[in-house]
Amino acid sequence: MDAHEVMRENIYRSLEQGEPFLVHGYPRDPEQKTAWEADFGKATLVIVIECPDTVLADRTAMRSKNGTRPEDKPDIVHKRIQYYVKYTQPMLRDLQIQQFIARIDGNRDVEQVYENVLKLLQTYIK
Repeated sequence: MDAHEVMRENIYRSLEQGEPFLVHGYPRDPEQKTAWEADFGKATLVIVIECPDTVLADRTAMRSKNGTRPEDKPDIVHKRIQYYVKYTQPMLRDLQIQQFIARIDGNRDVEQVYENVLKLLQTYIK
């Protein structure tokens, strides 16, 4: 089962139960975006947390000290950043034209970023 199929099952389960849902880190590329829109239509809101690559790498390194997540290894983080630049950023530019994208400054204290996201969600989803 690929990532989109897993996502689809989870979203349909939430919809059947009448629950709101938040999708994190998906879609990541134009192919996933096309599959998403075929199943669910355009997203209601897209939140992009922006920060320099160095901040992202540092925060991931801090997180990896607390666990053993394979995707937190520096070489994997570097590959994921490259993927983001190559595939996700162009997709986001396309989405910016079609839909509402909220951009949040992620180059701040983690708690400030969290509060900003929470405030956005509270005003947008009622």
